[in-house]
Amino acid sequence: MDDTQAQRLLSLYPSLASQEQTLSGLPLITVPLGTVLFRENDPCQGFPLVLDGEVRVSRASPSGRELELYRVQPGEMCLVSWRACLP
Repeated sequence: MDDTQAQRLLSLYPSLASQEQTLSGLPLITVPLGTVLFRENDPCQGFPLVLDGEVRVSRASPSGRELELYRVQPGEMCLVSWRACLP
């Protein structure tokens, strides 16, 4: 992550300011539209911080249909990811 990207991240997620030294080590990925980042009950592999675009959070209904729960915009936190990363 370069300095411009780190500054963008800090502007969207100001609570990370105390971790500014470690931001350069964070992986920055671009995810193609429609990519599944993780599925329900997958082990936590990280916590997505959205800089651009949006992430759609959904789950399967008992009938197998997909139900959209919410969308995560830049600067917002994904509650499902947060919960999955807790011990």
